[in-house]
Amino acid sequence: TAGTAGAAGGGGGGDIATAIAAAAAAAAAAAVPKGGGTTASHSGARAVGAAAAKAKAGIAAATVKAEQDRAATIISSIPTDTQALFTVPIDWDDVEQANILKDRLAPFLEKKVSEYLTGGDTKSALPSDDAKEMAEEIVGEVSKRPADASSLVTYLHEETGVMETASEAEGFVVKLWRMLLYEVKSYQLMRHELGK
Repeated sequence: TAGTAGAAGGGGGGDIATAIAAAAAAAAAAAVPKGGGTTASHSGARAVGAAAAKAKAGIAAATVKAEQDRAATIISSIPTDTQALFTVPIDWDDVEQANILKDRLAPFLEKKVSEYLTGGDTKSALPSDDAKEMAEEIVGEVSKRPADASSLVTYLHEETGVMETASEAEGFVVKLWRMLLYEVKSYQLMRHELGK
């Protein structure tokens, strides 16, 4: 949930506050003239710059941590049991509204189909035309809004013969369905956080 993600991401707040306080202290120290005047002001400016850089780095680190916690929260909410996973309802209106099939799922499927066709070779720079065509066909099947993912296993193995065995098809669909659920939940969480 957004609350969980927000709470998990809040751990970096102390670091940010410390960095900002350090920047403020350095700025105050720079404002106090010391002996040589010019040397002191240059030294103070360097201290302020260093403190500001530290504050910026702290904010960036906290943002990354918050995103990692947010992703972990979403992933932990997705069932690992295949039967449970395949029957999780999908909000297809959100899939369409966020353009998930075209923007997120299609590139993911091109990569996974390419890996399948090359026997798991992840070094191939670009998916082949065959991989792209197969990915488009799978996206087309997903766009029909199946009630559960098991129909995609049947489609990939029995109807098209894309996957040689039912277990290969099931393993492929597990990855596809988890990706789809992750993207939908991520979109819903973002929308909730924005108050829409």
